[in-house]
Amino acid sequence: MVDVRIAGKKYWIVQHPDALKYIFSEHPKAFTKHGITKILRYFFGEGLVTSNDEAWAQKRKLVQPSFHKKQLSKSLGIIQNETGAFIKKLNGFPPNSEVNVNQELLALNVAIVFRALFGTSLDHQIDEMLHILQELNQFATKWMRSPIKIPLNWPTASNRKFHQNCRQFDAIIYKVIRERREGKAPKSDDLLSTLMHYKNAESGEGMSDRQLRDEVTTIFMAGHDTTSQTLGWILYELALNPSISQKIRVELNKTQDPRPFTADTLQQFTYTNQVIKEGLRHYPAISAVMRKPKKEVELNDIRIGPSANFLINIYGMHHHPDYWGHPEKFDPERFTIEADKNRPSFVFFPFGGGPRYCIGSGFAMMTMQVVLLELVKNFDFDVPAGFQPEIEPNITLKAKGGIRLMIQKVNFKDAF
Repeated sequence: MVDVRIAGKKYWIVQHPDALKYIFSEHPKAFTKHGITKILRYFFGEGLVTSNDEAWAQKRKLVQPSFHKKQLSKSLGIIQNETGAFIKKLNGFPPNSEVNVNQELLALNVAIVFRALFGTSLDHQIDEMLHILQELNQFATKWMRSPIKIPLNWPTASNRKFHQNCRQFDAIIYKVIRERREGKAPKSDDLLSTLMHYKNAESGEGMSDRQLRDEVTTIFMAGHDTTSQTLGWILYELALNPSISQKIRVELNKTQDPRPFTADTLQQFTYTNQVIKEGLRHYPAISAVMRKPKKEVELNDIRIGPSANFLINIYGMHHHPDYWGHPEKFDPERFTIEADKNRPSFVFFPFGGGPRYCIGSGFAMMTMQVVLLELVKNFDFDVPAGFQPEIEPNITLKAKGGIRLMIQKVNFKDAF
């Protein structure tokens, strides 16, 4: 734990498993989310990510069934269908094409998450949605980094553009809600359907359009970018280490039968899952989170008052040499079953921990498993001469300008 001052505010940077266990698991009600949550609340509204205390607990209970194992199995078909279309698209590229894999994976994940949450596809609006998401992310990143927070209601050029993008995004979401309410869209067993059937136990009222919008927007925004960024980094490491791709293909050859993947068969890809976990360790999509104590707390024998801010350094913990040998090396062997058993809690926590453990972690893992397996089955990846990605810690851990790789089709049967 280290205390620093940034723009006049005192922060405690935390990257010790005992302190993290105290904050996330042992005393989660003693802390609240703040900081970047302010701008997230403006866009997300009062959704799951931005809520605290009892309001959060009620929303979590409401949304949780949509992420149970049975429901995830239903989403698996969507993931495989969209991934199949994605592979077909990449197959249409000329041999040794240089591709910004982050852009391609982002489009894929937006399509997957949108269909899973709303039971419909974006179709011709996919490019519009991607443009909106890119501009919203850039605005939030600049706002987060700026020591002086210009109020969002000031009529600056960037604020006007932000509000315009919010209106365009809302128009897409509200259209889906309206068509579902009017029966113009086919019924679907998705998150939107779950929320629309909710009735308040006391009043008997359902959720308003605004409440629906806030909840589905929160899940959509939290899920689409984190998964695509992690996959992009993993593909970069595979391009540097072709032997990892070959081990995944060996596992595919031994494990996969002619039928589509199921939730159970995906768990049989032990080494592939190790690769994904190492990607989450080495390149955690959310590299840091903030917490603020509601009252005085004692951490590692240090008394800290409620005016302090806690910066939970996930990236630092995932690269801490006391817990990871050669932490800058990409090594999937760190995540064998035996190693996982012996690892202290909160040394590896890409999805957070405690009651606020990421509700979409199972969906994210399933998506990464399917996409990675299909990509490795169909393609080799190489790093273009002279290219080296530069890490840019925004809201998610990105590569500045994206990750550019050369893709080459492979014949899976000839790989052995």
